[in-house]
Amino acid sequence: VKNEKDTLLINQLKFYISNIQFLKDDEIVFTELNSYHLIDFNMPASTSISIKTFRPISYNSIRFYLGIDSLTNVSGALGGELDPTHGMYWTWQSGYINFKMEGQVSRRKEPLKEFQIHLGGYQQPFYSLQEVQLNVHDENINLELNLDPFLQSLDFSNVHHIMSPSKKAVELSEILAKNFKVKKND
Repeated sequence: VKNEKDTLLINQLKFYISNIQFLKDDEIVFTELNSYHLIDFNMPASTSISIKTFRPISYNSIRFYLGIDSLTNVSGALGGELDPTHGMYWTWQSGYINFKMEGQVSRRKEPLKEFQIHLGGYQQPFYSLQEVQLNVHDENINLELNLDPFLQSLDFSNVHHIMSPSKKAVELSEILAKNFKVKKND
């Protein structure tokens, strides 16, 4: 990402989507069991999720969490998508990282500086899990996450690292959740 003042190089972008549910007129018609998906843009196969319903369902919206719920967080490090080797787990006290973005930024032609934005937290007042619900009109749902409002809310002149649960992590998580949308299929 580049504008007249800034250069931003993103080396790592990953986040969890969990508890996927399909709804018809706000009534749940299907909930995916063990619903934890790590979306990692360095692994393109992870950006496509296939869900088997075992029977046809009719739905007009989808609901999911951006992040990992508190019950799963207090269960400690788990396997599969939740395995700590994926680099998305802090500690048993802080739990899982819901969203991670790392790279370098240069402000006004200054030298590149590393940045690390790790958002998470499962205990109040820093509960960062966010619910997203979107209307859908097609069987194949293509979601888009617009990062522009998120990036514009970061002050790279002062903050280069967010590495623990905090008020700022909750605020940034809220911004991310509001910027998912369903992309129209061509």
